[in-house]
Amino acid sequence: DNNSAVVITEADAVFQVVEYLFCTYFLFEISVRFGAFAIKWHCLRDLWFVFDSALVANMLLETWLLPLLNAAFNLGASVTDMSMLRAVRIVKLLRLTRLVKFLRAVPELVVVVKALLYGARSMLVFFVLWVVIIYVFAVVFRQVTAGEAIGQQYFKSVPASMGTLLLDGILADYSALMHDVSNAGSFLGMLILAYILLASVTIMYMLLGVLVDAVSTIVKGEQEDLTVRHVASMLRKKMEVMGYDFEQPLAREQMEELVVDPDILSLLHIVNVDVFALFDSLDVLYEDLELKEEKMMFDRMVSVILDMRGTNQATVKDSMNQIRVLKSTVEQLREHLDTKMASLMEDVQYIRSKPSSPMDFMHAWHESEYM
Repeated sequence: DNNSAVVITEADAVFQVVEYLFCTYFLFEISVRFGAFAIKWHCLRDLWFVFDSALVANMLLETWLLPLLNAAFNLGASVTDMSMLRAVRIVKLLRLTRLVKFLRAVPELVVVVKALLYGARSMLVFFVLWVVIIYVFAVVFRQVTAGEAIGQQYFKSVPASMGTLLLDGILADYSALMHDVSNAGSFLGMLILAYILLASVTIMYMLLGVLVDAVSTIVKGEQEDLTVRHVASMLRKKMEVMGYDFEQPLAREQMEELVVDPDILSLLHIVNVDVFALFDSLDVLYEDLELKEEKMMFDRMVSVILDMRGTNQATVKDSMNQIRVLKSTVEQLREHLDTKMASLMEDVQYIRSKPSSPMDFMHAWHESEYM
């Protein structure tokens, strides 16, 4: 706003000093980054380096090259009014791309920008549908109001009808601004329309979505907190009835007795706790506590019980615990089979040690059965 000069040499001294300082700093930064590459052409693989290099090149063009050309060819003030040098103002707009550096420093803004890009296709489909609906109704209003005063005022033609439906129907809050800017030029009208659609419609609805998601997250957190407090309260009451001290560690037998209580079973069913999975994992849980030399305190017990809800998302820890439960089950089965096999081998050895006639065999078999 305070610097209307076309080239930097025509600006006030303070703008020239600041511009030269920035240009020198960014040139030094890009030079150091380029020198850090062991193989120099690998810098082209770094897209951020290429982007920053383009920004620095634009800055060098505006700050040093154009003033040198102006001085070398003695263009003078009259030439700065030519259309070719007016393009320098467009080059100045490229400074806005430096805001990308700011976006990189704030991850939350990067997330929002990526969300915009991700939803660009859906928004494009929405806007196309929007235009189709506006066009259809513009044709309808053009035909219905033909020859009437209201038609001459708002629906003179199909494009005028579309403009009325868009500006006065959908974007009524910005109608006066849109009309005034559009009357100044078609390009300015398209520019202000793009700004309103992006800043007002898209961003505001994204903000609404973010707020809804935040409220949903808070509600889930509050519901989880209420569930934990309700389960803990019921467990405390039941432990007091059963004579357990919830300030002391809970043995496995006590926990099993507590969980199989009808009132607690009903409570666990309401909060969707898998009781069978809880019982299967008790061996692993108490083995872990013994290895860590810890005890099953009340808070830990509540956490363990609620971790067995079917609505919980599975984690790597859950998978590892399930593997350990399976290993423990297989080990118990193997020990049981080993015991049975050992007993069977003893029976076979006993039978072999007896006479081999059929009557003796049957007699030995009956003896081994009743031993």
